[in-house]
Formats: sequence, structure tokens, C-alpha cells
Amino acid sequence: MKNISRRFIFFAALFVCVLSILAIYSYLYPRILFYPEDFVGPRTHFDPYKVPPAPDYSQPDNWMFTPKNPDQFSVDVFWVYPTVYMSTESWNMPLDDQETREKAKTATLKMIGVFKDSTNVYAPYYRQAGGACLSAIKSDKDGSVGVGIDDTTEAFKYYLKNLNNGKPFILAGHSQGSNVLIEMMKDLFVNEEISNKLVAAYIIGWSVTGEDLKKYTFLRIADTPDFVGGIITYNTVADGFQDKAPTILPGAMVVNPLPFSTSEALAPASSDIAAVIIDDNLQRTVIPNFTSAQIKNSALIIPRLKNEDKLDLPFGPGIYHNYDYSFFFENIRKNVKERIKSFFHSSLQ
Repeated sequence: MKNISRRFIFFAALFVCVLSILAIYSYLYPRILFYPEDFVGPRTHFDPYKVPPAPDYSQPDNWMFTPKNPDQFSVDVFWVYPTVYMSTESWNMPLDDQETREKAKTATLKMIGVFKDSTNVYAPYYRQAGGACLSAIKSDKDGSVGVGIDDTTEAFKYYLKNLNNGKPFILAGHSQGSNVLIEMMKDLFVNEEISNKLVAAYIIGWSVTGEDLKKYTFLRIADTPDFVGGIITYNTVADGFQDKAPTILPGAMVVNPLPFSTSEALAPASSDIAAVIIDDNLQRTVIPNFTSAQIKNSALIIPRLKNEDKLDLPFGPGIYHNYDYSFFFENIRKNVKERIKSFFHSSLQ
């Protein structure tokens, strides 16, 4: 009987020790984990005390684009570029990294053409998170993306106070640029003095979810081509690849950029005015009636492309993330003009 009691006490004590070790490990885990060798980002965790110096947006060097003539057009666009920074040294882009600045400018020039002939372009540099954040643990992802959100918010506040001069504006971005913009909107656009000047927000290549709309009731989806003050959002994939695209979040809302509606009906290729594919040398290929498009399972689906080996597909086959603007370029360009016209028409009523 004594042996049984001793064994019981021994195993009970062992069990308590194991539980204690697991509890301590689970508490320390986010602090002691190092990333594996195949991880494409920093091997250590995000540290807010080790981020690159913050930008001063009163300095012209911290703006990629500002207009030579700020009164050329009656509407501005505030543009935030997609993810271009990849590093194993830092979670966030240092703003003195000239190579990454050039990548940001090239990425912007591939897309900004849909706005350039109808708006004054303002585009800040920001300490964006490196591409590795998509596969990082939540604390590292939130910390590094949060730096980009803070910079974008500060740049936008500076723009409103010093550069906007009372004009209506468009918000636009792609990928991480759209991510930081929607988070900024959640914080600032409850203020009607700001939101009433919004023509539209092109939050493309990222997700705005139904939960976002429920929680932030001042955010609205632009479900018609002339809707003013709303959000246009979608992610382009082939059917069956919805769950493989890291930018598609559960419950993502979708606006089809061919009819610019939330209808799930198929929009035929004949409604695609033209795709404009721009390569890294900024050479353009224009393809009329490029593709059909349809909303399905929180994504914008198009027929699977046969020349995927010639495309830049960072998330793999069937996920056309880098072409969210390109494939519908002329439709977006036309829609920007339509929404601007609608904004001024509604302001007169």
C-alpha cells in the first residue's frame, strides 16, 4: 500500500512539473522562438525599439510623388505602394534603402496610371513590413505592419493639413498598401470632415470583410459604378485558389471591377475594355477584352491563364495578385473619372 502511495505521489508530482514547464514555455514561447532557416525574414522577433527611424513628412525626400502643379486637377489621390521590401535583417523598410525605394517607385508606376490623368498624385514612402510578415507569427506581423500603419497615418495627416487645400481625394493602394489604408480608415474616417471629402477608396489586393463593415459602420462598399465615398476591393485568382491566396481573409467583400458592382453574375470578357500589362522596364502591353470576371467565395475569379510561366506570381500559380490593377486597367481608369464626376454632381445637390 505504501508503494502504491509513493508511486501515486511521484507521478502526481511529475505531472505537476510537466504542466509547470509547459505553462512557462507557452508564456516564453513568443520571446524565445527563432525562425527556421527557410524563413525569408529576420530570424529574431520584431522589436519596436529596433525599427528604422521614423520619417518626417515635411521633408520632400520622404515623398515618392507630389504634383508639380497641385492645382492641375480638382481631385487628389493618396497612394500607398504594395510590398516590395524583403530582408533577413529588419522587419521594416529603412527609408534610406535606395534599392527598395526604386522598387517601390517601379511598382507604383505599373498601377498609378489609372489615376494620373484625372488626379494629383501624392505618394509617401513608409516603413512597410517586409514580405515575410505574411508567414510570421501574429505578434511579429502585427508589430511590423503596425509601423507601416503609423507612418501612413502620419503622412495622410500631414497631407490633409499642408497639401490638400480642401480638395476631395481618392485613397488607393495595393497589397500591403491597401492593408495599411483600411486600418487607417478605421481610425480616422469616423470623422465626417475627412470622410465627406472621400471620392472613393480603391483597397485592392487586400480584404475588407463583412466583420469590418459591422464594426466600423462608417465604412461602406461601393456597390455601383458611381457610388461616392465607398470602398472598391477585390483579390484576383483562378477558381479553386481562393483559400491559397494569403490576402483573402474570411468573409472578404468583393467588387467586380468590370461592372463595378457586387453582383455575382459573370461579367464577360467583352466588358473588359483593356488590360495594360507593364513590365519592370515600364514597357506596356495592351490587350483588349482580356478576361471575364466573377465574384465567388470571397474572391474575384477569372479563367485560369495559360501563360502563367511568363507572369510574376509571388503566391504561386492561379493567384494573380500582382495583376489586380493590370487585368482591369482601363475599366478602373474609366471608373475613376466616373466617380469624380459623380462626387461633384452629388455635392451640387
